[in-house]
Amino acid sequence: MQTSRDSIRRMILEEIGQTALDGVPSTFLGSIVTGVALAIGESELNYLGASSQTKGELVRVRVGAFTSGTVTTIDAVYSLPSRNTDVTTRVHRRGDLERLEISGGVPSLGADDTAEWPGRFTVRALYRDGLELIIPMSEANTPHKRSSVWTIFTALREDLAKR
Repeated sequence: MQTSRDSIRRMILEEIGQTALDGVPSTFLGSIVTGVALAIGESELNYLGASSQTKGELVRVRVGAFTSGTVTTIDAVYSLPSRNTDVTTRVHRRGDLERLEISGGVPSLGADDTAEWPGRFTVRALYRDGLELIIPMSEANTPHKRSSVWTIFTALREDLAKR
């Protein structure tokens, strides 16, 4: 596999934060990493986004991974009391993108001139099979993360243009 499990693991933890999985066995993250690695295979990973949420006694991690031809989604849930893990990995065609919805950003006119334009924005990608992805999945709070969001946003616009 072109992208190593260590680099996939590192990317996911950078997205969700190092402490997001405190109290959860390492096999939970290991199952998520395996899902990504199997789904992308030998393809180059163009973008990976992830988010985590703890709600009561459930820990949920979502991952979106893009290659040039596919988008992989992982929905993983860990129950703290029962110690049960449920990880679902789905692979979709990028060519099935139906539309993009863009929200947020800094107004181009009448805004504070010191604001960095276009500012923070989110993109909702909607696919024919019902898949909906929000990009970025976590805070784009570093130059590298903002650059990777811009790169995948540009690629998604190109996916739409190919249709």
